[in-house]
Amino acid sequence: MERLVAAAVADGDLRPDATVDDFLMLVLTAPTDQEPAVRSRWLALFLAGFTARAGQGQGGG
Repeated sequence: MERLVAAAVADGDLRPDATVDDFLMLVLTAPTDQEPAVRSRWLALFLAGFTARAGQGQGGG
């Protein structure tokens, strides 16, 4: 998993401060007891936080 995260960061697909622990948090906090629409929205918001954007530094700005 470390290699996958490192490769995605190196490719510019993930923000530079993304870690394996972040993905573990994603799995552990998944709202599995919610409706599909709620789960989809939660996942979209969470993944948007991982995505590297042009000009984004480690501080997220």
